[in-house]
Amino acid sequence: MEPGKTKRLRLSDRDLDFLIETVSSDVSDKLRLKQIIREDEDFRNQFVGEEQVFRKVMDDDEILLKISPTLFFEILLRKAVNELEGRSYTYEKTSTMRIPVFDSKDVVDLLEKESLLIRWHMGPYDEAWKIYNERVTKVFPQIHAFHHADQEASKYLDSIS
Repeated sequence: MEPGKTKRLRLSDRDLDFLIETVSSDVSDKLRLKQIIREDEDFRNQFVGEEQVFRKVMDDDEILLKISPTLFFEILLRKAVNELEGRSYTYEKTSTMRIPVFDSKDVVDLLEKESLLIRWHMGPYDEAWKIYNERVTKVFPQIHAFHHADQEASKYLDSIS
């Protein structure tokens, strides 16, 4: 895959059924709606970002048995993007207080590059990295910080399990 080109999100039929039942259970042509969700990224993002989808995911303790981790991640990502788009700040939390940081446009810009983040976050552990490292870094220099954050998160998760 060329750097800068995004990989289309692949949702299973089960994922699509979940989305359609949650957002548009009364639609008559579910096959056509599945096709539209698969083909139109903007429509899919809007559909996945619907509040009732997020609510259903958060209210179901067994949701990961019903939908793929890919869809679960995408739902959480859409929720974050939707919330940040309406703000000019995010919160930095300390042990005693929350401090507004006026950076949400930068965060939204970063989240819009989600496909690149997902594709290249493994950095040197990905065989294609050897070929595309220079080009990816030119298009998305923050990838090194994201890779490092991923490593630190993995170390933390390993330490608590």
